[in-house]
Amino acid sequence: MRAAVAVIGEVGYDAASVRDMAARAGVSVAALYYHFPSTSDLLREFLDEAWEVSLARLQRQLRLAGDDPFAQLDMLVATIIAGNIHDDFAKLASNVALRDYQRLDPPERAAIAKKHRIVQDFQSILTFGEKYGVRQVGS
Repeated sequence: MRAAVAVIGEVGYDAASVRDMAARAGVSVAALYYHFPSTSDLLREFLDEAWEVSLARLQRQLRLAGDDPFAQLDMLVATIIAGNIHDDFAKLASNVALRDYQRLDPPERAAIAKKHRIVQDFQSILTFGEKYGVRQVGS
């Protein structure tokens, strides 16, 4: 899945070929189709897993921050930034998640959108930061 997401992230969903995904993963095209009958199935599985991992990471970090809203803000921003600055795959995966989830069928897209809304609920922490003029976290 990681290899397939890298291909999609680099060339876009429409240009990504199963052959390129399989080659990057070091498996046969048949093996890829065995696990994912279509690129849409692969995208759905990736998005579902990616949102679960992101939510778990954010929730774990917020628990570590405790009840202090400033600590929560600091932890939330640091977690998001760390993933998008220090991890090249995370950058590609983020682009795929935001750009290509609209390609799923409506019921599958709705399930992913529900997870996306949970992440957006963290917006209240960011709003707290804006309300109190926090511009640079950690300073």
